[in-house]
Amino acid sequence: MVYLFADFTALVLKSAQEQGAVNVYGEEGNGRERVLTDIAQFPPDNARVVLVNMKTCRRNYTALLQALWDKGGLSESLPSDLDLTTVFKALSESAQMVFVLFEHFDAVMNTTELDARYSDAFLEQLNSAKNKGKLKFIFATEQKYDRANFYLGEQKQFISPSHLDIPTAHMLKKAHFGDAQIEMELCRNEIQLEKTLKQLQSFLLQHSKPYLFLQFILADLKTFKTQKSSFKRCLEEWHVLFEKEQQKSLAKRINETTSKAVKTNTFTEQQVEKMKLVVTTWLPRLNVLSSFLCKNFKWFCPKE
Repeated sequence: MVYLFADFTALVLKSAQEQGAVNVYGEEGNGRERVLTDIAQFPPDNARVVLVNMKTCRRNYTALLQALWDKGGLSESLPSDLDLTTVFKALSESAQMVFVLFEHFDAVMNTTELDARYSDAFLEQLNSAKNKGKLKFIFATEQKYDRANFYLGEQKQFISPSHLDIPTAHMLKKAHFGDAQIEMELCRNEIQLEKTLKQLQSFLLQHSKPYLFLQFILADLKTFKTQKSSFKRCLEEWHVLFEKEQQKSLAKRINETTSKAVKTNTFTEQQVEKMKLVVTTWLPRLNVLSSFLCKNFKWFCPKE
């Protein structure tokens, strides 16, 4: 069993085993999702892992129940009147310990597209289930889970404190992705860069999203044939393409969010267009400023 973020993943599993639930948080570009997929791909000894992406379930509560039921290896077909408590009860009857991983758990918060069955009762059921011996929960979010300031749905249902108590949180930081992780990922993908490895490591460790950028260029690295002298130029060119893809993704998210705002009469179309212009113009500059402040003033960086 080899996890990319070995020490961090071991800490997360230990916390989940000892306390029933743990919050893994951090920017997606740092590899947070990889922590969960590694656990799902390489389950701990004598344990079963159920990984659910809440983004795909937020509009359909039944889809959540179905995913938990199917990935939990429960043999019978899903009963039509099944609820979350019954699913957890069935999972807890396993002879093995069961880790339930919720990727993008924050997808059920601050959204206008949420099945109404995600309510305070849903949080109560999660909290009750995590106290059952064999069930262990890992909740992955971008920001640290804040029980005292919790909004469910489109910020209309304010629950404070949240009925879900997650006793421990661990932040996956950019610094968790270092030389060892780079070499491991290259090895897994059967990529040999004897002459240019140090250049790649140096470039990645100065990158704002080293894990995500490496995933972006893996296919190119497999076919890389040029000389060492031109490798830096290739990295810079790939970086430009990466930034363009990031901007496209950002623009798409902004467009989707603002379009929904118009449909729900939250803002007028003119207000939305102004917001799009401001955000797309200033966000790249703010990212540069944030990186500079983090590099030069440690107090500015988010703490665990």
